[in-house]
Amino acid sequence: MAEIGDIFGRYRVMCMLGHGGMSRVYKVRDLTLGVCRAMKEVDIVDEALIDAMLSEIDLMRKIHHPLFPDIIDIIRDDKRLCIIMEYIDGWTLKEYKNIKKTITEKEVLHIALKICEGLTYLHSRSNPIIYRDLKPSNVMISRDGYIKLIDFGERDSKYGVYITKDYSPKEVIRYACFDERSDIFSLGRTLEYLLDKKTSKDLKRFLGKCMNTNPDKRYQSAKDAKKALEKIIHKKEGLKSVKKKNTVLLIRIIILSAIVFMTVLSSVIFYRKKLSSNILKNISYYSSDSTIEQLSAAVNLYFSEDNYLFLLDEIKKDGSFSKKESELVESILERHSYRIKKYPYLLYETGILYFYYYDDDSSNDLLIVRAVMSHDKFFDACNLGIEDAKAYEEITTFLLSVNSMIIEGKDKGMYRRLFGNLNRIITASTHEEDIVRLTVYDMTLDMLYAYSADFYREGIDINDMRILVMNIGEDVMSIENTGKKSDELKLHIDEKIPKTEKEIEHIKDIVTKIN
Repeated sequence: MAEIGDIFGRYRVMCMLGHGGMSRVYKVRDLTLGVCRAMKEVDIVDEALIDAMLSEIDLMRKIHHPLFPDIIDIIRDDKRLCIIMEYIDGWTLKEYKNIKKTITEKEVLHIALKICEGLTYLHSRSNPIIYRDLKPSNVMISRDGYIKLIDFGERDSKYGVYITKDYSPKEVIRYACFDERSDIFSLGRTLEYLLDKKTSKDLKRFLGKCMNTNPDKRYQSAKDAKKALEKIIHKKEGLKSVKKKNTVLLIRIIILSAIVFMTVLSSVIFYRKKLSSNILKNISYYSSDSTIEQLSAAVNLYFSEDNYLFLLDEIKKDGSFSKKESELVESILERHSYRIKKYPYLLYETGILYFYYYDDDSSNDLLIVRAVMSHDKFFDACNLGIEDAKAYEEITTFLLSVNSMIIEGKDKGMYRRLFGNLNRIITASTHEEDIVRLTVYDMTLDMLYAYSADFYREGIDINDMRILVMNIGEDVMSIENTGKKSDELKLHIDEKIPKTEKEIEHIKDIVTKIN
Protein backbone atom coordinates (compact mmCIF):
# COMPACT_ATOMS: atom_id res chain seq x y z
CA MET A 1 0.00 0.00 0.00
CA ALA A 2 1.44 3.38 -1.08
CA GLU A 3 2.17 6.13 1.46
CA ILE A 4 1.99 9.89 0.98
CA GLY A 5 5.31 11.03 -0.48
CA ASP A 6 6.17 7.66 -2.09
CA ILE A 7 7.51 7.93 -5.64
CA PHE A 8 6.53 5.50 -8.42
CA GLY A 9 8.57 6.17 -11.52
CA ARG A 10 8.14 9.91 -12.02
CA TYR A 11 4.93 10.12 -9.93
CA ARG A 12 4.81 11.22 -6.28
CA VAL A 13 1.81 10.22 -4.12
CA MET A 14 -0.07 13.25 -2.72
CA CYS A 15 -3.13 11.67 -1.08
CA MET A 16 -5.54 8.72 -1.26
CA LEU A 17 -8.76 9.35 -3.19
CA GLY A 18 -10.54 6.06 -2.47
CA HIS A 19 -10.26 2.30 -2.17
CA GLY A 20 -12.24 -0.86 -2.86
CA GLY A 21 -11.80 -4.48 -3.84
CA MET A 22 -8.10 -5.20 -4.24
CA SER A 23 -7.13 -1.66 -5.29
CA ARG A 24 -6.55 1.86 -4.04
CA VAL A 25 -6.72 5.13 -5.99
CA TYR A 26 -4.33 8.01 -5.25
CA LYS A 27 -3.81 11.54 -6.44
CA VAL A 28 -0.23 11.77 -7.69
CA ARG A 29 1.95 14.50 -9.17
CA ASP A 30 3.96 14.01 -12.34
CA LEU A 31 7.41 15.31 -11.31
CA THR A 32 8.45 15.75 -14.94
CA LEU A 33 5.43 17.68 -16.24
CA GLY A 34 4.27 19.15 -12.91
CA VAL A 35 0.65 18.03 -13.42
CA CYS A 36 -1.68 15.93 -11.28
CA ARG A 37 -2.72 12.41 -12.26
CA ALA A 38 -4.77 9.60 -10.71
CA MET A 39 -2.95 6.35 -9.88
CA LYS A 40 -4.82 3.07 -9.35
CA GLU A 41 -2.73 0.60 -7.36
CA VAL A 42 -3.79 -3.05 -7.77
CA ASP A 43 -2.36 -5.87 -5.62
CA ILE A 44 -0.97 -8.78 -7.61
CA VAL A 45 -2.60 -11.82 -6.00
CA ASP A 46 -3.43 -13.81 -9.14
CA GLU A 47 -1.24 -13.62 -12.24
CA ALA A 48 -4.05 -14.83 -14.51
CA LEU A 49 -6.32 -12.01 -13.34
CA ILE A 50 -3.56 -9.45 -13.75
CA ASP A 51 -2.84 -10.69 -17.29
CA ALA A 52 -6.56 -10.40 -18.11
CA MET A 53 -6.60 -6.89 -16.62
CA LEU A 54 -3.52 -5.85 -18.62
CA SER A 55 -5.21 -7.13 -21.77
CA GLU A 56 -8.29 -5.05 -21.01
CA ILE A 57 -6.19 -2.00 -20.10
CA ASP A 58 -4.45 -2.32 -23.45
CA LEU A 59 -7.88 -2.24 -25.09
CA MET A 60 -8.97 0.77 -23.00
CA ARG A 61 -5.83 2.71 -23.99
CA LYS A 62 -7.21 2.69 -27.52
CA ILE A 63 -10.43 4.35 -26.38
CA HIS A 64 -10.45 8.09 -26.98
CA HIS A 65 -13.74 9.60 -25.92
CA PRO A 66 -14.47 12.67 -23.71
CA LEU A 67 -16.57 10.54 -21.31
CA PHE A 68 -13.64 8.25 -20.40
CA PRO A 69 -10.38 9.24 -18.67
CA ASP A 70 -7.20 8.66 -20.65
CA ILE A 71 -4.81 5.92 -19.47
CA ILE A 72 -1.34 7.52 -19.49
CA ASP A 73 1.14 5.03 -18.09
CA ILE A 74 1.51 1.57 -16.47
CA ILE A 75 4.05 0.70 -13.76
CA ARG A 76 4.50 -2.85 -12.50
CA ASP A 77 6.65 -4.64 -9.93
CA ASP A 78 6.42 -8.02 -8.15
CA LYS A 79 3.71 -6.91 -5.72
CA ARG A 80 1.49 -4.45 -7.56
CA LEU A 81 0.30 -2.96 -10.80
CA CYS A 82 -0.05 0.84 -10.98
CA ILE A 83 -2.23 2.40 -13.67
CA ILE A 84 -1.64 6.12 -14.22
CA MET A 85 -4.74 7.90 -15.53
CA GLU A 86 -6.11 11.35 -16.23
CA TYR A 87 -6.98 13.11 -12.95
CA ILE A 88 -10.58 14.34 -12.75
CA ASP A 89 -11.04 17.35 -10.49
CA GLY A 90 -14.53 16.74 -9.12
CA TRP A 91 -16.70 14.26 -7.26
CA THR A 92 -18.21 10.84 -7.77
CA LEU A 93 -22.00 10.97 -8.10
CA LYS A 94 -22.18 9.44 -4.62
CA GLU A 95 -20.13 12.33 -3.17
CA TYR A 96 -22.03 14.86 -5.30
CA LYS A 97 -25.37 13.60 -3.95
CA ASN A 98 -24.08 13.89 -0.37
CA ILE A 99 -22.89 17.46 -0.95
CA LYS A 100 -25.94 18.76 -2.87
CA LYS A 101 -28.49 16.68 -0.93
CA THR A 102 -31.08 17.28 -3.66
CA ILE A 103 -30.34 16.87 -7.38
CA THR A 104 -33.01 18.21 -9.72
CA GLU A 105 -34.69 15.91 -12.23
CA LYS A 106 -33.38 18.14 -15.01
CA GLU A 107 -29.78 17.58 -13.89
CA VAL A 108 -30.36 13.82 -13.47
CA LEU A 109 -31.68 13.67 -17.05
CA HIS A 110 -28.54 15.43 -18.29
CA ILE A 111 -26.34 12.95 -16.38
CA ALA A 112 -28.39 10.03 -17.74
CA LEU A 113 -27.98 11.21 -21.34
CA LYS A 114 -24.22 11.44 -20.93
CA ILE A 115 -23.98 7.97 -19.38
CA CYS A 116 -26.07 6.56 -22.25
CA GLU A 117 -23.75 8.29 -24.71
CA GLY A 118 -20.76 6.59 -23.07
CA LEU A 119 -22.45 3.18 -22.96
CA THR A 120 -23.51 3.50 -26.61
CA TYR A 121 -19.88 4.18 -27.54
CA LEU A 122 -18.70 1.06 -25.67
CA HIS A 123 -21.50 -1.23 -26.85
CA SER A 124 -21.31 -0.22 -30.52
CA ARG A 125 -17.59 -0.94 -31.02
CA SER A 126 -16.61 -3.75 -33.38
CA ASN A 127 -15.70 -5.72 -30.24
CA PRO A 128 -18.40 -4.48 -27.79
CA ILE A 129 -17.23 -3.59 -24.28
CA ILE A 130 -19.63 -4.13 -21.36
CA TYR A 131 -19.10 -1.70 -18.47
CA ARG A 132 -20.18 -4.30 -15.84
CA ASP A 133 -19.95 -2.18 -12.66
CA LEU A 134 -21.88 1.02 -13.34
CA LYS A 135 -22.80 2.73 -10.03
CA PRO A 136 -22.71 6.24 -8.47
CA SER A 137 -19.16 5.82 -7.17
CA ASN A 138 -17.93 4.92 -10.68
CA VAL A 139 -19.34 8.02 -12.37
CA MET A 140 -17.66 11.38 -11.80
CA ILE A 141 -18.83 14.93 -12.36
CA SER A 142 -16.10 17.54 -12.74
CA ARG A 143 -16.25 21.01 -11.23
CA ASP A 144 -17.10 22.24 -14.74
CA GLY A 145 -20.07 19.86 -14.94
CA TYR A 146 -18.55 17.26 -17.27
CA ILE A 147 -19.39 13.57 -16.76
CA LYS A 148 -16.70 10.86 -16.74
CA LEU A 149 -17.13 7.07 -16.45
CA ILE A 150 -14.32 5.50 -14.44
CA ASP A 151 -12.99 2.27 -12.93
CA PHE A 152 -14.20 -0.63 -15.04
CA GLY A 153 -12.10 -3.68 -15.73
CA GLU A 154 -11.07 -4.74 -12.18
CA ARG A 155 -11.52 -8.50 -12.05
CA ASP A 156 -12.08 -11.37 -9.62
CA SER A 157 -12.22 -15.11 -10.24
CA LYS A 158 -15.99 -15.64 -9.93
CA TYR A 159 -17.59 -12.86 -11.96
CA GLY A 160 -14.64 -11.83 -14.13
CA VAL A 161 -15.11 -8.37 -12.61
CA TYR A 162 -15.85 -6.97 -9.17
CA ILE A 163 -19.56 -6.22 -9.07
CA THR A 164 -21.79 -4.31 -6.68
CA LYS A 165 -24.85 -6.45 -6.02
CA ASP A 166 -27.16 -3.51 -5.26
CA TYR A 167 -26.55 -2.24 -8.79
CA SER A 168 -26.47 -5.59 -10.62
CA PRO A 169 -29.38 -7.62 -12.09
CA LYS A 170 -30.12 -11.21 -11.07
CA GLU A 171 -28.58 -12.75 -14.20
CA VAL A 172 -25.24 -11.18 -13.21
CA ILE A 173 -25.42 -12.10 -9.52
CA ARG A 174 -26.50 -15.70 -10.19
CA TYR A 175 -24.82 -16.59 -13.48
CA ALA A 176 -22.22 -13.83 -14.12
CA CYS A 177 -24.06 -13.15 -17.37
CA PHE A 178 -23.11 -9.69 -18.71
CA ASP A 179 -24.44 -7.96 -21.80
CA GLU A 180 -25.71 -4.52 -22.87
CA ARG A 181 -28.94 -5.05 -20.91
CA SER A 182 -27.13 -5.65 -17.61
CA ASP A 183 -25.50 -2.22 -18.07
CA ILE A 184 -28.98 -0.76 -18.68
CA PHE A 185 -30.16 -2.22 -15.35
CA SER A 186 -27.20 -0.61 -13.56
CA LEU A 187 -28.03 2.69 -15.27
CA GLY A 188 -31.55 2.56 -13.83
CA ARG A 189 -30.27 1.78 -10.32
CA THR A 190 -27.76 4.65 -10.51
CA LEU A 191 -30.38 7.19 -11.57
CA GLU A 192 -32.78 5.90 -8.90
CA TYR A 193 -30.09 6.62 -6.26
CA LEU A 194 -29.74 10.22 -7.46
CA LEU A 195 -33.46 11.02 -7.56
CA ASP A 196 -35.77 11.99 -4.72
CA LYS A 197 -39.12 10.30 -4.20
CA LYS A 198 -40.84 13.10 -6.12
CA THR A 199 -40.14 11.90 -9.65
CA SER A 200 -42.23 12.47 -12.78
CA LYS A 201 -44.34 9.54 -14.02
CA ASP A 202 -42.44 9.44 -17.33
CA LEU A 203 -39.10 9.08 -15.58
CA LYS A 204 -40.51 6.45 -13.20
CA ARG A 205 -41.65 4.42 -16.22
CA PHE A 206 -38.20 4.80 -17.75
CA LEU A 207 -36.52 3.54 -14.55
CA GLY A 208 -38.99 0.66 -14.28
CA LYS A 209 -38.16 -0.53 -17.78
CA CYS A 210 -34.40 -0.21 -17.15
CA MET A 211 -34.66 -2.30 -13.97
CA ASN A 212 -37.09 -4.96 -15.18
CA THR A 213 -36.04 -8.35 -13.79
CA ASN A 214 -36.53 -9.85 -17.27
CA PRO A 215 -33.65 -8.69 -19.53
CA ASP A 216 -35.85 -9.04 -22.63
CA LYS A 217 -38.25 -6.40 -21.26
CA ARG A 218 -35.55 -3.79 -20.63
CA TYR A 219 -34.27 -1.33 -23.21
CA GLN A 220 -32.22 -3.54 -25.49
CA SER A 221 -29.48 -0.99 -26.05
CA ALA A 222 -28.12 2.25 -24.58
CA LYS A 223 -29.13 3.94 -27.83
CA ASP A 224 -32.79 2.98 -27.22
CA ALA A 225 -32.56 4.23 -23.61
CA LYS A 226 -31.09 7.55 -24.83
CA LYS A 227 -33.97 8.03 -27.29
CA ALA A 228 -36.49 7.42 -24.49
CA LEU A 229 -34.75 10.01 -22.30
CA GLU A 230 -34.79 12.56 -25.13
CA LYS A 231 -38.57 12.07 -25.49
CA ILE A 232 -39.03 12.78 -21.76
CA ILE A 233 -36.96 15.98 -22.08
CA HIS A 234 -38.90 17.17 -25.17
CA LYS A 235 -42.20 16.52 -23.39
CA LYS A 236 -41.07 18.59 -20.40
CA GLU A 237 -40.06 21.46 -22.67
CA GLY A 238 -43.50 21.30 -24.32
CA LEU A 239 -45.22 21.59 -20.93
CA LYS A 240 -43.19 24.73 -20.17
CA SER A 241 -44.66 26.51 -23.23
CA VAL A 242 -48.19 25.64 -22.05
CA LYS A 243 -47.47 27.10 -18.62
CA LYS A 244 -46.46 30.44 -20.17
CA LYS A 245 -50.03 30.98 -21.39
CA ASN A 246 -51.19 31.23 -17.79
CA THR A 247 -48.59 33.87 -16.88
CA VAL A 248 -50.93 36.88 -17.22
CA LEU A 249 -53.56 35.31 -14.98
CA LEU A 250 -50.91 34.38 -12.44
CA ILE A 251 -49.55 37.96 -12.37
CA ARG A 252 -53.03 39.32 -11.68
CA ILE A 253 -53.49 36.91 -8.81
CA ILE A 254 -50.09 37.90 -7.36
CA ILE A 255 -50.93 41.62 -7.57
CA LEU A 256 -54.25 41.09 -5.81
CA SER A 257 -52.56 38.99 -3.13
CA ALA A 258 -49.91 41.69 -2.65
CA ILE A 259 -52.56 44.34 -2.04
CA VAL A 260 -54.21 42.17 0.61
CA PHE A 261 -50.84 41.37 2.13
CA MET A 262 -49.76 45.01 2.39
CA THR A 263 -53.00 45.84 4.21
CA VAL A 264 -52.07 43.66 7.18
CA LEU A 265 -48.25 43.81 6.91
CA SER A 266 -47.55 46.46 9.54
CA SER A 267 -49.41 44.63 12.30
CA VAL A 268 -47.78 41.28 11.38
CA ILE A 269 -44.26 42.80 11.52
CA PHE A 270 -44.92 44.21 15.00
CA TYR A 271 -46.21 40.83 16.24
CA ARG A 272 -43.27 38.90 14.73
CA LYS A 273 -40.68 41.26 16.18
CA LYS A 274 -42.13 40.91 19.65
CA LEU A 275 -42.44 37.11 19.44
CA SER A 276 -38.92 36.73 17.99
CA SER A 277 -37.46 38.84 20.79
CA ASN A 278 -39.18 36.66 23.43
CA ILE A 279 -37.81 33.45 21.88
CA LEU A 280 -34.26 34.81 21.80
CA LYS A 281 -34.42 35.93 25.43
CA ASN A 282 -35.76 32.58 26.63
CA ILE A 283 -33.10 30.37 24.97
CA SER A 284 -30.00 32.57 24.98
CA TYR A 285 -28.36 30.53 27.74
CA TYR A 286 -28.63 27.14 26.04
CA SER A 287 -27.08 25.50 22.98
CA SER A 288 -28.44 22.27 21.48
CA ASP A 289 -30.03 21.03 18.27
CA SER A 290 -33.49 21.94 19.54
CA THR A 291 -32.49 25.47 20.55
CA ILE A 292 -30.66 26.04 17.23
CA GLU A 293 -33.92 25.13 15.48
CA GLN A 294 -35.81 27.53 17.76
CA LEU A 295 -33.27 30.28 17.11
CA SER A 296 -33.57 29.72 13.36
CA ALA A 297 -37.34 29.96 13.65
CA ALA A 298 -36.97 33.23 15.58
CA VAL A 299 -34.61 34.69 12.96
CA ASN A 300 -36.97 33.61 10.19
CA LEU A 301 -39.85 35.19 12.09
CA TYR A 302 -38.10 38.53 12.42
CA PHE A 303 -34.84 38.90 10.51
CA SER A 304 -32.26 41.39 11.77
CA GLU A 305 -28.47 41.65 11.70
CA ASP A 306 -28.14 41.09 15.46
CA ASN A 307 -30.49 38.10 15.48
CA TYR A 308 -28.64 36.39 12.62
CA LEU A 309 -25.17 36.94 14.14
CA PHE A 310 -26.47 35.61 17.47
CA LEU A 311 -27.60 32.43 15.69
CA LEU A 312 -24.16 31.97 14.07
CA ASP A 313 -22.43 32.41 17.44
CA GLU A 314 -24.67 29.76 19.02
CA ILE A 315 -23.89 27.32 16.18
CA LYS A 316 -20.13 27.81 16.73
CA LYS A 317 -20.29 26.95 20.43
CA ASP A 318 -19.80 23.18 19.98
CA GLY A 319 -17.10 23.69 17.31
CA SER A 320 -19.13 21.98 14.59
CA PHE A 321 -21.53 23.18 11.87
CA SER A 322 -23.66 20.18 10.88
CA LYS A 323 -25.58 19.49 7.66
CA LYS A 324 -28.84 19.94 9.55
CA GLU A 325 -27.73 23.35 10.84
CA SER A 326 -26.54 24.23 7.34
CA GLU A 327 -30.04 23.56 5.98
CA LEU A 328 -31.50 25.89 8.62
CA VAL A 329 -29.04 28.68 7.75
CA GLU A 330 -29.59 28.26 4.00
CA SER A 331 -33.37 28.45 4.46
CA ILE A 332 -32.91 31.78 6.26
CA LEU A 333 -30.60 33.12 3.54
CA GLU A 334 -33.01 32.04 0.82
CA ARG A 335 -36.06 33.45 2.58
CA HIS A 336 -34.40 36.79 3.36
CA SER A 337 -32.10 37.10 0.33
CA TYR A 338 -33.38 40.60 -0.50
CA ARG A 339 -32.46 41.78 3.01
CA ILE A 340 -29.05 40.08 3.11
CA LYS A 341 -27.73 42.45 0.42
CA LYS A 342 -28.18 45.30 2.92
CA TYR A 343 -25.85 43.48 5.33
CA PRO A 344 -23.00 42.04 3.18
CA TYR A 345 -20.94 41.42 6.34
CA LEU A 346 -23.42 38.64 7.18
CA LEU A 347 -22.46 36.83 3.99
CA TYR A 348 -18.80 37.05 5.04
CA GLU A 349 -19.60 35.67 8.51
CA THR A 350 -21.60 32.83 6.95
CA GLY A 351 -18.63 32.03 4.70
CA ILE A 352 -16.38 31.92 7.80
CA LEU A 353 -18.84 29.54 9.46
CA TYR A 354 -18.69 27.14 6.49
CA PHE A 355 -14.92 27.48 5.97
CA TYR A 356 -13.91 26.72 9.56
CA TYR A 357 -16.77 24.80 11.15
CA TYR A 358 -18.64 22.79 8.50
CA ASP A 359 -18.54 19.01 9.08
CA ASP A 360 -19.25 16.35 6.46
CA ASP A 361 -18.26 12.83 7.52
CA SER A 362 -19.16 11.42 4.10
CA SER A 363 -16.42 13.35 2.27
CA ASN A 364 -12.81 12.25 1.78
CA ASP A 365 -11.68 15.87 1.37
CA LEU A 366 -13.35 18.13 3.94
CA LEU A 367 -11.29 21.17 2.92
CA ILE A 368 -12.64 21.02 -0.65
CA VAL A 369 -16.22 20.57 0.62
CA ARG A 370 -15.78 23.61 2.88
CA ALA A 371 -14.38 25.59 -0.06
CA VAL A 372 -17.40 24.61 -2.20
CA MET A 373 -19.87 25.61 0.52
CA SER A 374 -18.17 28.93 1.44
CA HIS A 375 -16.92 30.23 -1.92
CA ASP A 376 -20.15 31.87 -3.10
CA LYS A 377 -20.59 33.59 0.27
CA PHE A 378 -17.09 35.10 0.10
CA PHE A 379 -17.51 35.99 -3.57
CA ASP A 380 -20.78 37.87 -2.96
CA ALA A 381 -19.41 39.58 0.17
CA CYS A 382 -16.32 40.66 -1.76
CA ASN A 383 -18.43 42.10 -4.59
CA LEU A 384 -20.51 43.99 -2.04
CA GLY A 385 -17.43 45.70 -0.62
CA ILE A 386 -16.24 43.51 2.29
CA GLU A 387 -12.42 43.70 2.02
CA ASP A 388 -11.83 40.89 4.58
CA ALA A 389 -13.59 38.48 2.23
CA LYS A 390 -11.08 38.96 -0.60
CA ALA A 391 -8.33 36.66 0.74
CA TYR A 392 -10.85 33.90 1.48
CA GLU A 393 -12.48 34.28 -1.94
CA GLU A 394 -9.09 33.89 -3.63
CA ILE A 395 -8.08 30.90 -1.44
CA THR A 396 -11.35 29.04 -2.12
CA THR A 397 -11.05 29.85 -5.83
CA PHE A 398 -7.53 28.37 -5.77
CA LEU A 399 -8.71 25.20 -4.03
CA LEU A 400 -11.53 24.68 -6.53
CA SER A 401 -9.62 25.49 -9.71
CA VAL A 402 -5.92 24.68 -9.21
CA ASN A 403 -6.04 21.13 -10.59
CA SER A 404 -7.85 22.08 -13.79
CA MET A 405 -5.53 25.10 -14.19
CA ILE A 406 -2.49 22.80 -13.82
CA ILE A 407 -3.85 20.46 -16.50
CA GLU A 408 -4.45 23.43 -18.82
CA GLY A 409 -1.04 24.92 -18.00
CA LYS A 410 -2.61 28.12 -16.62
CA ASP A 411 -1.52 27.90 -12.97
CA LYS A 412 1.45 30.27 -13.26
CA GLY A 413 1.20 33.11 -10.72
CA MET A 414 -1.41 31.38 -8.54
CA TYR A 415 1.02 30.15 -5.88
CA ARG A 416 2.67 33.45 -4.93
CA ARG A 417 -0.80 34.96 -4.47
CA LEU A 418 -1.85 31.94 -2.38
CA PHE A 419 1.18 32.33 -0.08
CA GLY A 420 0.32 35.99 0.51
CA ASN A 421 -3.34 35.16 1.23
CA LEU A 422 -2.39 32.41 3.70
CA ASN A 423 -0.27 34.93 5.62
CA ARG A 424 -3.16 37.42 5.57
CA ILE A 425 -5.68 35.01 7.10
CA ILE A 426 -3.11 33.81 9.65
CA THR A 427 -2.64 37.43 10.76
CA ALA A 428 -6.41 38.02 10.76
CA SER A 429 -7.01 34.88 12.87
CA THR A 430 -4.66 35.98 15.70
CA HIS A 431 -7.55 37.08 17.90
CA GLU A 432 -10.06 34.48 16.70
CA GLU A 433 -11.24 31.34 18.49
CA ASP A 434 -8.66 28.54 18.90
CA ILE A 435 -10.55 26.30 16.44
CA VAL A 436 -10.16 28.96 13.71
CA ARG A 437 -6.45 29.50 14.33
CA LEU A 438 -5.75 25.76 14.39
CA THR A 439 -7.74 25.17 11.18
CA VAL A 440 -5.79 27.95 9.43
CA TYR A 441 -2.50 26.39 10.56
CA ASP A 442 -3.60 22.89 9.51
CA MET A 443 -4.57 24.11 6.03
CA THR A 444 -1.39 26.19 5.65
CA LEU A 445 0.79 23.15 6.41
CA ASP A 446 -1.14 21.12 3.81
CA MET A 447 -0.54 23.87 1.24
CA LEU A 448 3.16 24.14 2.09
CA TYR A 449 3.57 20.36 1.81
CA ALA A 450 1.72 20.12 -1.53
CA TYR A 451 2.99 23.29 -3.23
CA SER A 452 6.34 24.19 -1.63
CA ALA A 453 8.16 23.69 -4.95
CA ASP A 454 5.61 25.89 -6.72
CA PHE A 455 5.98 28.62 -4.06
CA TYR A 456 9.77 28.49 -4.53
CA ARG A 457 9.46 28.64 -8.34
CA GLU A 458 7.36 31.82 -8.02
CA GLY A 459 9.87 33.61 -5.82
CA ILE A 460 8.91 32.66 -2.25
CA ASP A 461 12.12 32.34 -0.24
CA ILE A 462 12.77 28.99 1.48
CA ASN A 463 13.54 30.85 4.72
CA ASP A 464 10.11 32.52 4.60
CA MET A 465 8.51 29.08 4.41
CA ARG A 466 10.69 27.77 7.25
CA ILE A 467 9.82 30.76 9.44
CA LEU A 468 6.11 30.32 8.72
CA VAL A 469 6.24 26.65 9.83
CA MET A 470 8.29 27.57 12.92
CA ASN A 471 5.81 30.31 13.91
CA ILE A 472 2.91 27.90 13.49
CA GLY A 473 4.63 25.37 15.75
CA GLU A 474 5.31 27.95 18.46
CA ASP A 475 1.77 29.33 18.43
CA VAL A 476 0.21 25.85 18.53
CA MET A 477 2.25 25.08 21.65
CA SER A 478 0.81 28.19 23.32
CA ILE A 479 -2.80 27.13 22.70
CA GLU A 480 -4.23 25.37 25.72
CA ASN A 481 -6.38 22.27 25.31
CA THR A 482 -9.91 23.62 24.99
CA GLY A 483 -11.86 20.62 23.70
CA LYS A 484 -11.78 17.37 21.75
CA LYS A 485 -11.81 19.03 18.32
CA SER A 486 -8.98 21.40 19.21
CA ASP A 487 -6.95 18.54 20.69
CA GLU A 488 -7.37 16.49 17.49
CA LEU A 489 -6.29 19.43 15.33
CA LYS A 490 -3.21 20.03 17.51
CA LEU A 491 -2.19 16.39 17.11
CA HIS A 492 -2.64 16.59 13.32
CA ILE A 493 -0.53 19.75 13.19
CA ASP A 494 2.23 18.26 15.38
CA GLU A 495 2.42 15.29 12.96
CA LYS A 496 2.46 17.50 9.86
CA ILE A 497 5.16 19.97 10.95
CA PRO A 498 8.19 17.63 10.57
CA LYS A 499 6.87 16.27 7.24
CA THR A 500 6.38 19.81 5.92
CA GLU A 501 9.85 20.89 7.11
CA LYS A 502 11.37 17.89 5.33
CA GLU A 503 9.48 18.71 2.12
CA ILE A 504 10.70 22.32 2.22
CA GLU A 505 14.32 21.15 2.63
CA HIS A 506 13.99 19.07 -0.58
CA ILE A 507 12.57 21.92 -2.67
CA LYS A 508 15.65 22.59 -4.77
CA ASP A 509 16.01 18.91 -5.70
CA ILE A 510 12.32 18.70 -6.69
CA VAL A 511 12.45 21.89 -8.80
CA THR A 512 15.61 20.64 -10.55
CA LYS A 513 13.83 17.36 -11.45
CA ILE A 514 10.73 19.16 -12.76
CA ASN A 515 12.77 21.62 -14.84
